[in-house]
Formats: sequence, structure tokens, C-alpha cells
Amino acid sequence: MERDLFPAPPEGNLRDDDDLRRRLGLALARSVWQASPNPAHGFASPLLPTPQRNEPCYCGSGVKFKQCCEPLSRNLPLRDANLLGEVLRLLPRTQWKALPDSRVDVDRVAHVAGEWQARGDSTSVLALLEPWFLRDDAFVARRELLLDLLTDVYSDLGKPRKKAQLLERAVRHGDRTVKSAALQRLASIASDRQDFAKVWALFREAEQIDPEAISLSHLEVTLLLNEGREAEARVAARRWIARLGRRNDPGLRGLIEHLRELERDGMAVLDRYIDGVQP
Repeated sequence: MERDLFPAPPEGNLRDDDDLRRRLGLALARSVWQASPNPAHGFASPLLPTPQRNEPCYCGSGVKFKQCCEPLSRNLPLRDANLLGEVLRLLPRTQWKALPDSRVDVDRVAHVAGEWQARGDSTSVLALLEPWFLRDDAFVARRELLLDLLTDVYSDLGKPRKKAQLLERAVRHGDRTVKSAALQRLASIASDRQDFAKVWALFREAEQIDPEAISLSHLEVTLLLNEGREAEARVAARRWIARLGRRNDPGLRGLIEHLRELERDGMAVLDRYIDGVQP
């Protein structure tokens, strides 16, 4: 088995090492096991006991862990893998409905949904995410990304009514983060319909509920551009650039750079997005 996974190296300086092959196989098996959420245990990722660095290695060599399998297990590419999607594909879709009340990592679910959406498998995303919002108490901040993905999928599948109903429920029942996000989505929908009185009423409500929401920055600028208020959009972009810059958050660099492009090029940036060209 190990020889199938790790064949002998070609002739040269590398030596053929059965013990290394065995340890690599064991480290790989442990890595796959820990990256695979277990349906029998609430979709939690299994945790295998790991020795302290100076304790004997789990492989049975008798050597200290730090001198044996620790470097192998630390550097395996599967160490931080998300195998939830592969697990779900092996299960009937009826079992996916158990996920919202399970111990599954919500970020893993969002990652899987995003990958499936990128592949164009919107029906699978729908089956995965709809059960998360059956109850009114589901609209909480830690599920915001799932809500965003589900609204996108409703758009992809041509279900505007379901999308609007979901967002209206989020406004009625969501916590502060989700309610503001849903209002921002509704403002975008109103902008597409050129209902700008409604646009700004929704935007101001979202801003009042969660004034620190980072997404308000890009939204305000694009809403102004959509209304043809390009000069005001540039002013808003400068204001948000200064405001976000004061946070000293490296994670905001991409957004700040995009706001700079909007300040410089205005509507031309949005036109490039519409044409499918990244700015």
C-alpha cells in the first residue's frame, strides 16, 4: 500500500526508505481522517491524540515525536484541507438537512458552497444552504456568509421572489449584522430598479443599524455611481479610504485599492466589471 502511494525514487542521491514510506503513509492517513468531518459525530472534524514534541512518536518507532513524524505531519498539504464537500457527496442529500443543528464548522460549509457555486452547481448549493434558514432564529452573524451565498444562488437560478422573501425575513428576524447586510442587499435590488428614493432609505437604515459594516463603503460608492452622481461617488470613495485606512487592517488593502480605482475612474470601473474584465 505504502509503495503504491510513495513509489521508489529514481536512481540518484535519494534512497529507497521503507520506514520513511511507512511513516509518510501513517501521517497522510491521520491527515485525511482529521480533515474529514464525521457524520456519525455531528460532522465534527475528528481529533486524534498528538504527542508532545518530546514524547514518543505515535508511529511506534520509539523516537521522540519531534525527531520522527512531527515534521512530516506539519508539512503535509492535507493538514488544513476541507474535505466536507467530498463527505457530503457520498451521503444522500436528505442527510444534508442535519448540518444546521450539527457540530459542523460553518466556515467549512461556506467554503464548500462557494466552490460548488464557482463550478456552476447551483442546485447542490441550494440543497446545502436552504435548510440553514428554515427557522427565524437562524439569521445570526456567523451565518451571514451562508446567507450571501444563498441569495446569490437564488439570483443564479432566476428565483427573485425567493431571494426577496429570504432578505425580508433576514431584516425582520436577523441580528444587527445580518439585518444590516440584508438591507444593503435590498438597496442594491432597488438600485437595479432605479428606485433611488427606496435605495437611500434602505442604505441609511443599514448604516444606522451597523455603522461599522465595512461593506457599506463599496455599496455607497456604487449606488451613487448607478444613480449618475459620479462627483459625489468620488468624494464618498475618498472619505471611506481615509476611514478604512485608520483601522490599520492589512485585510482591508484590497478594498481600499478598489475604492481608489473607483475614486480615480468612476463609472469606468463598474463598466469593466459589467464587461467581465477585472479592474
